[in-house]
Amino acid sequence: MNNVEVTLKEFFGLKEIKLNESGLEAVKQQVANAVSTLGLNTFADGLRNSIASNFDMSVGGILAAAWSKQRELQKYLDNPKATNYLRLAEHTVSSDHKPEVEVLINEKSVAKFQFEAQFKLEIYGANLMIQDGMIKKVIAVSGKGSCTISYKGIELLKKESQNIDLPGEVEFNPGIVIRAAGETSHVTQNLAPA
Repeated sequence: MNNVEVTLKEFFGLKEIKLNESGLEAVKQQVANAVSTLGLNTFADGLRNSIASNFDMSVGGILAAAWSKQRELQKYLDNPKATNYLRLAEHTVSSDHKPEVEVLINEKSVAKFQFEAQFKLEIYGANLMIQDGMIKKVIAVSGKGSCTISYKGIELLKKESQNIDLPGEVEFNPGIVIRAAGETSHVTQNLAPA
């Protein structure tokens, strides 16, 4: 099988972020001095590239981290040495992030922005290989996703992916630990049907 490693940036095509004008205007107002020094196009290009650089996270890793908290996987902690395969039904995984971008002019900080980014992945199906109390592989994932990036409540970008089928597998070495009931993680999930 192919080993497939897809990042959020690739999945949502965020290499070239196109910010909406009202969102860019809100950011621009906060750093009017930096914009006048750098020029709007240079500032906007730097901002887009900086935001995009925050999303080099593995989609498989985000999914596995969310799945590791799922109650259904708790039973595999009882016999960790056995190799088990689990087919997950349709569900949604949400991943929230707060990337920061700092604007520097002559190595001096002139502004810092914290953006809100929310990724929702509607998963139509996925297969997990579980061993040693960990998710070792994600195999044959299919679904689609949506991405929203905002600043102070103003939507800068909203994007939806097309349906995607990843026929290969993503291996985690050593693995994503299945969390015991009550343990927390930074990735949230909504396992209600999509």
